[in-house]
Amino acid sequence: MLNEYEIRLKNIFVDPQIVQSYDFISKVQLYTKDQVIFKNGDENKFFMVLQNGSISQNTSYIPIGLVQNTIKCLSDCAFRIIDEQQYEMLSKAKVNYQKKILDFLHSLPCFKDAKNVKLNYLIEDYKLGQSCLNEQEYSKSLLVIYDGEFLIRKKWNKSYIDVGQVSKGEIINDYECTSGLIQQFQILCKSQTAQIIKIDDYKRLIDLNDFLKIAAEKFNHRLARYKRMTDFKSGNCDYQQPFEPEILPLRDVINRVQTSQGRQRIPVQITIDEEVKKKVQIKMGTYKTGQNRKRNYSLLQ
Repeated sequence: MLNEYEIRLKNIFVDPQIVQSYDFISKVQLYTKDQVIFKNGDENKFFMVLQNGSISQNTSYIPIGLVQNTIKCLSDCAFRIIDEQQYEMLSKAKVNYQKKILDFLHSLPCFKDAKNVKLNYLIEDYKLGQSCLNEQEYSKSLLVIYDGEFLIRKKWNKSYIDVGQVSKGEIINDYECTSGLIQQFQILCKSQTAQIIKIDDYKRLIDLNDFLKIAAEKFNHRLARYKRMTDFKSGNCDYQQPFEPEILPLRDVINRVQTSQGRQRIPVQITIDEEVKKKVQIKMGTYKTGQNRKRNYSLLQ
């Protein structure tokens, strides 16, 4: 969990590597309670980020240049400071990083029409087993996976069922976020490390072509898969009922939405032998001994 100082740096520089660089090259400057740091009209030659304490101005950093108001310490304070040359170096790195993130977002099909939309975003880091969203929470930001993989889980009885997984380039909570619904699934980090782009001003995106249609299609797929899995575990369905794949790539959903008009459903014959059936039933806790045989069923694509 990030502390207040780390959150300030993250909001200023965005890139986790730039944040680490700032922490490494900056020096600590201490001030005592009631000490005046700057008077109105003074010139500040350093970029100063408040590490701890509180000051009279409602700001977490003091930029380089003329100071517009008198700044006084309300408690003992510590600032991390860098000089102008170091600040320019980090600022250039921030611009390059922001361009890299925007190029990545604009390369995604859901953001293909958003090149003229200004996006306010933040990068968040996650580790294996860490949750980025829980059931019954409200989504305040649109979450796009920049790196790593996440599990989609939903509670059933006293345990969780893995409904699927999402990876780089996929939006986690597009339907709940844009529709103002509470989160219906838990999203858990599956890889050792992962990064998510949090977009706050997502409301300007919902008018884009096919954005809401794709979001609804993915959401309905997850709910349908969850229902089938719970029905199977509770013994309320026939084994011949087809299973959906555990992973539904974003491109498949987009193709399904964009080609929905005039698209024909093609039945595909799939053969499942007794060994596969046994593994599935053991995993679901419904295994019963029986004669070896093959079953055919039709899976609608």
